[in-house]
Amino acid sequence: MEKLARHGVTDVVDLTAYTNPLSYLDFLESSPVRVHPCVGFYLERYVQKAHRTLPVEGLVNVLERKRKRLSPTLPPVAIKVAAHSESLSTFERRAFDAASIFHQRTGLPIITHSPHGFEQHLDYLLNRGVSEEAIMLSHPEMSIKGRLPISEKQALESMARCAERGSYLCITDLTGIASKVDAARIRLVSAMVEAGHARRLVISGDSSWKIHRGRLSVQNSARGKDYCLVIEVHEKLRRYGISEDYIRLIVRENPPRFFGLER
Repeated sequence: MEKLARHGVTDVVDLTAYTNPLSYLDFLESSPVRVHPCVGFYLERYVQKAHRTLPVEGLVNVLERKRKRLSPTLPPVAIKVAAHSESLSTFERRAFDAASIFHQRTGLPIITHSPHGFEQHLDYLLNRGVSEEAIMLSHPEMSIKGRLPISEKQALESMARCAERGSYLCITDLTGIASKVDAARIRLVSAMVEAGHARRLVISGDSSWKIHRGRLSVQNSARGKDYCLVIEVHEKLRRYGISEDYIRLIVRENPPRFFGLER
């Protein structure tokens, strides 16, 4: 966190929906970077068994209880919801419905886990009354790989349609400065900028941590040892010819606007 602060990072939004940030309150209060949690539901296997069969209103109550627990010290800034593919499972439909209702009650924006089917997820949320600008679709670049990949052209066209409708897209599956395995994903970012959609792009590090044998272990797509992968990605964007103005927009202006952290 100190290293992030030295790079000029002021805020981190933690989008891990299945942890209890209050367990780390002493650490978070001493951190030089402000940390903002979310409420929501990740993929079904990460959801408490007692919650998996709840009706929609029951899931809304789960979100409200967590928001109330966090709000005195760590008020959440977003609602997280997740799906495996464009065809939502029974639980995923209820979770998306609950997120939509909770958004309308609280005004909190929704960020999805959408490595596949992100445009269909946007349609689903819009059909349930969620505002376009309150939706961020994460991992759209991952649709070009995996078991059922779509072409780079298809991904770009779908991403552009989502941006044109007013939603945000969060790119996460990028690697360190020395790696070239993400060239296709970087091309998607560059093409979106060239098409005039930079105002709807966000780039984030997709990192997690755990304590292993008494030591902090951080995992991310670059197999780095800390959370500064996203800083390296800025340099990679420069090398691909993206201007400083667009990098500032994507990195410093779009995220606080979406999460309501503008000061």
